[in-house]
Amino acid sequence: MGKKGKKGKKGKDDKAEPEEEIPEEFRDLTIPQLREKIEAFQYRLNKSAKERNYMQLEKDMVNRFYQITKDEVKQIEAELLNKDRQMEMMERDHRVHIKVHEQKVQNLEYGHRNDRRQVQQRARCPSNKNASPMASIWLTWARRKTKLRRT
Repeated sequence: MGKKGKKGKKGKDDKAEPEEEIPEEFRDLTIPQLREKIEAFQYRLNKSAKERNYMQLEKDMVNRFYQITKDEVKQIEAELLNKDRQMEMMERDHRVHIKVHEQKVQNLEYGHRNDRRQVQQRARCPSNKNASPMASIWLTWARRKTKLRRT
């Protein structure tokens, strides 16, 4: 690649540092007045630096609070999701328990109907074998009563 352009040559005059131009407001001041100005500017600089540091600390604190809150939100969302899953599992288990209970009730109702039907059939066709002891007692009393009436 070739040269793109010539750079300015620095002469012997450029090697010495150029003096900065003094603003108009400071030209008429005496050395003690300049020192007072310097002290005032130093004070303002220090005050600005302290305020900047304070603001930076506040910014860091707010960022820390933000991160802590963000982490807490993530943790609470995870706990909430876990609770939702537990509720779904409990709901599923509850449905299963309800179905089991319904089946038990149906089984008991079926057994009750069968037992009731058997009792009704026994009551309709009493036989001597199936006669209740109370019926025999009633029969005995009825016989005694008729005997007593005859005598």
